[in-house]
Formats: sequence, structure tokens, C-alpha cells
Amino acid sequence: MYRAVIFDMDGVIVDSEAAYLKRRLDFFNRLGEIPEHTQLQDFVGLSNEAVWQQLVSDAKKRERLKRKYDQYQNENPIQYQKYLMPHVIDFLEEIHAQKKKVALASASNPEHITLMLSQCQLSKYFDVVISGENVKRNKPFPDIYLKASEQLAVLPAECLVIEDSFNGILAAKRAKMDVWALKPKNYTIDQKSANCIFQNFFEMKAHLIDWQKVSD
Repeated sequence: MYRAVIFDMDGVIVDSEAAYLKRRLDFFNRLGEIPEHTQLQDFVGLSNEAVWQQLVSDAKKRERLKRKYDQYQNENPIQYQKYLMPHVIDFLEEIHAQKKKVALASASNPEHITLMLSQCQLSKYFDVVISGENVKRNKPFPDIYLKASEQLAVLPAECLVIEDSFNGILAAKRAKMDVWALKPKNYTIDQKSANCIFQNFFEMKAHLIDWQKVSD
């Protein structure tokens, strides 16, 4: 039986991947620079460092642009409440009704996670919040999920992970956890390693309720 549910953030709780990409491309356009990758699929599930490696392969140029982008993104914050996934709060409420522990484990940086939780008023739902920047190795390594399990005081086998990206699913599987994947609407990614794939949280909630009844 699952005693805990661990959520990814981008592409799961908030449909924010396209907003991130637009902000990055707007930044490059303002500077008259051309990024080396522009397709959304090239960035989904990557850490911030990996995203920038995709955008700019030259290390010196990459660091120079990253410093400028830090200021740009602070001046142009994402309005996360606009991208909150439908029915995700209902799903979180159901998890709490089943008295399961809940964690957020995102490859995103801590500032983005804090801003999202504040804007969407979701902090109360999470017992543990971890950024990929707070572990030695980010996804697709299992470190973030193992740390979440440890901080929740449950075994990895007792955790259910909600993911969307290939790297995130792989990280959870390497942590020996079951994974339910939320299927993206506007792009295609490999989710075949997930235990189940759902179109939305309404469908996922119904499955969780049915699964809990069988487990009881």
C-alpha cells in the first residue's frame, strides 16, 4: 500500500514548461542571440543547468548569458496560478483524506518552487519540499526521490510518484518507486516506463479511489 505520494512540479502541478520556454526565447531575442535548441521537448524534465547546456553549448558564453537571464527572469516572473493543472487540488484533497504523506520533488530551483507554492496557495498540502539543486545529483538520478522518502519517513516501495517527463519517470524508477504519469497536452514525450498514464487529475483521482478500495 502507498503511504506517501511524491509530486513533480513543472508539467504536473503547473503546466509551466511552455511559459519557461517563451521567457527564455524572449530573452534571447532581446539580446539578438540564437539559442541552439527551441523545441519544448528538448527541455522537459531537465534541471536548470541541463536546460542551459541545451541552449548554449559554449561554456563561457553560457555563463555570461545565464547571469543576465537571472535578472531578466526576476523582472519577468511566471504567474504560476495561471498554469495550475485542472483538478490537482481535488487530487491533493483526496490524498489527504486518505491520510497519506505528501512531498514535492522538483528539478526546478528553490526560488521557482517557493513562488509556485505561494502563488497557487499549495504549501499546506506538502509535508516535504525538495529542489533538485538540494541533492548531489538531479533527475534522472534517484537522489531527489530517495531524499523525499527519507524525509517522509517511509520506504521507497511505499511511495507513489506523479511525474510527466522521461527523466523524472526514470529517476523514480531508479528509486524503486511506482510512477503514475500525467500525459502532456501540447507535446509528446516518452512515458512508457510509467506504471500508469493518465489524461488528467480527474481520471487519476478516480483511479486512486478505486485502488484504495481494493487495497482496503
